[in-house]
Amino acid sequence: MIQVTAPSNIAFIKYWGKSDTSKAWPANDSLSMTLKNCVTKTTVQYSDVNSLTFDRKAVQKNDPQFEKVFRYIQWITQEYSPNPEKPIAIKSENTFPSDCGIASSASGYAALGTALIALFTSSKSVEEIQGTIDKAIYENYVRLGSGSACRSLYGGFNHWKRSRAPEFQTIESIKPEWKLSDTVVLVDPSPKKISSSKAHEYTWSSPLFEKRLKDIPKRLEICRKALMEKDFSSLQRIIEKDALEMHAVSKTAKPSVVYMEKPSLDFIDQLKFWRKKEKIPVAFTVDAGPNIHLISPIDHQNKVNTWVKENFNYKTILDETGDGPIIEASNL
Repeated sequence: MIQVTAPSNIAFIKYWGKSDTSKAWPANDSLSMTLKNCVTKTTVQYSDVNSLTFDRKAVQKNDPQFEKVFRYIQWITQEYSPNPEKPIAIKSENTFPSDCGIASSASGYAALGTALIALFTSSKSVEEIQGTIDKAIYENYVRLGSGSACRSLYGGFNHWKRSRAPEFQTIESIKPEWKLSDTVVLVDPSPKKISSSKAHEYTWSSPLFEKRLKDIPKRLEICRKALMEKDFSSLQRIIEKDALEMHAVSKTAKPSVVYMEKPSLDFIDQLKFWRKKEKIPVAFTVDAGPNIHLISPIDHQNKVNTWVKENFNYKTILDETGDGPIIEASNL
């Protein structure tokens, strides 16, 4: 049995739009911070029948989630399994709400892909996996489950490079030795009505999308420089601009997708007023959902969380810069 604990990640420069949906080839580079406490724990083992349990509930075979997971498993099985006909039992659970803009698919497929490869190659660590198969192949296996999952394979800050073709995509880890906090504000933890996968398909219809693609290289340069120089002011400006633009692209697409509605927008307005008044270094970013990630230096997190609790009736998740997946193996 293999158990993998894999982290979610929060994108500072967003992956939004695909050049090739079937190969999960992104339209642009992206950059993210790996989290510590928002994780998926997944166990895989050989069994008598294929089964999937998510958050302690059995997923039925006719459920689209079951079908998607086992299509993914079949693909990796054909490549690496020493027992390709042997059924597999999967149990998976998150420490945070799913499908609401906290990148549960990233942690989910980072955990599942890593667990499967570890099972098939008898690897007991990510380092052993990378000693068995090429690093880029490992990253590609994981991202084909969910694109941003490949950014969750490593700790700290990671630049997912689109490159000239899907097979050449790579992850570059950025190591500024800077730990930041992420206070996740659960404006609405219920599953979103339109999945990120669907919204990705619509992006090309937005009149703002082509301009966004042209601006991404400069944003990445600014973001990387801010991280390496620990320049929070520059980091704040660039990640907020990128998040708001991503949501503007979705809103102006056909059909329009609106993830941030009045509660989220009101929260951001009040945050801006408070941080200016109190001179607090805190930035917001928002993935494909209504929930807001408040990024701040680690020593300011308590003050940020206290402000949220005193002014809003929202639950929060306290997170920070984390490491990559952890593999626990038995009977190997």
